[in-house]
Amino acid sequence: MDAKKELETRFQKDLVAALNASKADFNFSQFVDTCDVSRETADAVAAKLLATVFVKSLKDHVITDKEEAHTNKIARRLEISSSRQKEILNRAGKAKYRAELAAAEADGVITDEERDALNTLLGTLLDSDGDAPQTVAPQKDSVTHSTSQKNKTQPHVSTAIGAAAATTAVAPAPSASFDEAKFRKTLVYQSKGTVKSLLADLNFLRHFDKHNEKRSQIFRIVGYTGIACLCLAAVCLLFVLGTPRGSQAAKTAVIAVGGIGAILSITGFAMNAKHSNLEDRRYEILHGLLKLLDKDMADEAHIEAKIDFRPHNHSQKLLRKGKVSYWNVKFYMDRWLEVRGNFVDGTKYTITLIEKQQDRHRTKRSASGKLKHKYKTKNSSEAIVNLKIKQKRYPQARNKYNHIKNAIKLPSWVNLKSVTADGDQLTLRTTTSSKWDAVGPKTKRPAKDGVNWMAMMFLSMYRLLNVSK
Repeated sequence: MDAKKELETRFQKDLVAALNASKADFNFSQFVDTCDVSRETADAVAAKLLATVFVKSLKDHVITDKEEAHTNKIARRLEISSSRQKEILNRAGKAKYRAELAAAEADGVITDEERDALNTLLGTLLDSDGDAPQTVAPQKDSVTHSTSQKNKTQPHVSTAIGAAAATTAVAPAPSASFDEAKFRKTLVYQSKGTVKSLLADLNFLRHFDKHNEKRSQIFRIVGYTGIACLCLAAVCLLFVLGTPRGSQAAKTAVIAVGGIGAILSITGFAMNAKHSNLEDRRYEILHGLLKLLDKDMADEAHIEAKIDFRPHNHSQKLLRKGKVSYWNVKFYMDRWLEVRGNFVDGTKYTITLIEKQQDRHRTKRSASGKLKHKYKTKNSSEAIVNLKIKQKRYPQARNKYNHIKNAIKLPSWVNLKSVTADGDQLTLRTTTSSKWDAVGPKTKRPAKDGVNWMAMMFLSMYRLLNVSK
């Protein structure tokens, strides 16, 4: 065993020296042939070297474009395919995050500075690309591999899962693991699978949404063009009718234009109504959550996820009708997101997001006697995180429950609703009336970020558990 480690260490030193000496003409396969190591051992050392480069770039918790390009270049020179690179960097990112979290919790207290650093690192690791498989062009200085690529244009190291290498082909429409026809009819996504399979589903939903948005835009243009034709026909018709010498042919032409306008407007707006646009934050929050949860899950662990894309005020979500002062109110409650799974330590988790909406309406007669209608909508969001722990792993948990509220740290725009502990169950409920969002990969994070909200809830709960071991 010692001899093997010594051989790997010597090969790694020689490999680093060769990489530094050969800036452009280095050939990994030829280099391995000149060394007294197997290809399997060489590939293992190459993987460790790539992981070391990636972790070094995470030292300040931010990866620059130059660092991304350098990591991609190392992967190409070591003949590591993009799928293999994804696996290596994903594992390295998990290890880096867990190590820093453990170091921060070593003294039983996570300071604000440590929490900010962890959140920065987490944000970097969550800032991943899309998940659509694409065809990758062979690289000049590496052996051609069959790869799976996420980027659509330039090389970009996904700091969460390490997608690499440039692509020159347009991505095909992604496929989904669930019943697409049923989803189009119900607008409810429900699936169980690995993080990888669920991310592929979310990429399909993103593609589905963007496609519908483009089609809706086209149909709206058609509809408004039809209205313009109707207005033009009406003006022309008035002009023709007001002209004594207006010919029958002119009248017919004007009426024809009006008819075409009517057809365009009806068709355009009718087709636009058939294309339901999905609320972006619903699938983006799950995308961010999957990246977050994946850091503390086994590689092939399964997650159950459900997203209800129907409007918050859908008829099936109506709780009751009532009055608030002068307002007639319809009260809705929408449990639109549910996620369940297991962490690597055996803890079972459940995440639920609820939107509560009030549609208010009132009538008021003005001084002139006209009856006016007023409408108003009020919304609030609630997040519930439930952990079912293993008592053997956290034997002191019950003794620490009295101090549980001291462990809770939340974003300034979120309020604590309740925190309860009962046996092996720990439940945290938080609410906000602020308008929050969740965005896709390579997009600037909003000030009120839903993924950060969830991350801080988990950090608060595990802060308590980690001092209960």
